[in-house]
Amino acid sequence: MMMSFVVAVGLFVCVVLLCVVGMLWRQRKDAVPAIKEPSNGSYCVLILTAAVGGGHVAAGRALQVDIEQAGHQAIVRDGMHDLSPSLDWLVRTVYASQLKHRSQSAAMIFWLTSQPAVAAAVRALIGFCYGYRLLQVAQQLQPDIVVSTYPLVTSALGYLRRRGKLAMPVVALIPDYGVHPLWVAPAIDLHLVASRLSAQLAERAGGQVLVARLPVAPAYRSALVRAEARQLLGLPHEPFIALIVGGAWGAGDLEGMTRHVARSGAYTIVVTGHNLALRDQLVTRFAAESNVHILGWTEEMRRLMAAADCILQNAGGMTCLEAMEARLPIVLFDPIRGHGEFNATIMEQARLASWPRTGAALEALLRSARLDKRSLPAPHREAAPAAAMLMLALAQTSLSEVAQGSLTLA
Repeated sequence: MMMSFVVAVGLFVCVVLLCVVGMLWRQRKDAVPAIKEPSNGSYCVLILTAAVGGGHVAAGRALQVDIEQAGHQAIVRDGMHDLSPSLDWLVRTVYASQLKHRSQSAAMIFWLTSQPAVAAAVRALIGFCYGYRLLQVAQQLQPDIVVSTYPLVTSALGYLRRRGKLAMPVVALIPDYGVHPLWVAPAIDLHLVASRLSAQLAERAGGQVLVARLPVAPAYRSALVRAEARQLLGLPHEPFIALIVGGAWGAGDLEGMTRHVARSGAYTIVVTGHNLALRDQLVTRFAAESNVHILGWTEEMRRLMAAADCILQNAGGMTCLEAMEARLPIVLFDPIRGHGEFNATIMEQARLASWPRTGAALEALLRSARLDKRSLPAPHREAAPAAAMLMLALAQTSLSEVAQGSLTLA
C-alpha cells in the first residue's frame, strides 16, 4: 500500500512538473491547419479525443459518423496531443504500465482524484498550463461546438469556458457508466452520459448533464444472425461461445480469464487487440486447448459479438456500449483497478452486467449459462435522444430548451 502511495504521488509530481514546463512555454504558437468554411450553412463540430486505450477515439469516430450523416461537418483531432505532446506521452505510458504492473497505483490515483478538492486542482492546473493550446485550435478552426471524449481535455476546455475565453458551447461525451469526478468540468455546457445512474454521478460532481444514446460504430447497429456470423467466421455452430476482450491494448488478466472460461466448458475466443506479445503468449499457453481460439487485432468484432453468447471484459465503456447495441450479455471479471471497478459497480447496480468476484463464481456462472442461456439476460440501453442530435440542438438554442426537448432539427 505504501509503495502504491509513493508511485501515485510520484506520478502526480511528474504531471505538475510537466505543467510548469507548459506554463513557461505558454507563448509558443503551434500551427493548426486551417479548414474551409462550410458553404451550405451546416454546423461544424470539433471532436477532441485521446489515444489512451481505444475507447476515447472510438467514441469520437462514432460521433463523427452521426454528425456527418446528419449533414454537418465534424473534425476529429487528438485533443491530448494538441494539449501537450509530452503530457500525452506521459499519460499513455503510465497508464499502460499501470495496467501491466502497478494496478494498485491506478486505484490510488483514482481515489485521490475522486476527492473534490484534488479534482478541482487538477482541472485548474491543466487548464492554466495547457488550455491556451486548445484555444488556439478552436480559434483557427472556428467550430460551432466543441466535444471532448477524454477527461483532461474536458478539464482544459472547462477552464477556458469558465474564464470566458471560449465562445462556443462545449460538450463532454462520457461513455463510462461510472462517471468519475474528473470526467466532469462544471463550467462546460453539457455532459452526455449513458444512464440515469451516470447522470446522478455527474450532477453530484457539479455538471450539467443529460442522458443520451451515445454513439457506436455503424457496424454495431445492424442486426446479424448468430448462425450466419458463426458460419462466416468458421466457428462451430453448436457450443456456447464466450468472447473475451481487453480493449485495444489487451488490458487485464486475459490469461487468467481464459483459463476460467475454458474450464467452464465454453468455446473461448480471446481478442488481445494490438498486444501481439500477449497474443503469442496465450497461443503458446493454450496450444493444447481445442476449445480456445486466440486473436490479435481484428476488424471482425461486430461479427464476433454476433457469434458469441456473451462477452467478458474488464469494464471498458465503449466495449460495453457496443455489446449492448448488439444485445450481447456482458460479464465483467477482474476489472481494472480504480475506474474499471467503479464502472463495473455502476453497471451491476443498473443490471446491465454480471460481475462474478472469483474464478469459481465465473466458472459456475458460465456453466449455468451453457445449460440455460436465459440466465445471462441481454442488456438494454436506456431510451434517450441521440447524442449527436442533442449537441447540434445545443449549437442553435439554450440548454434549457434542449433539456425540454422543445427543438426539432431538420
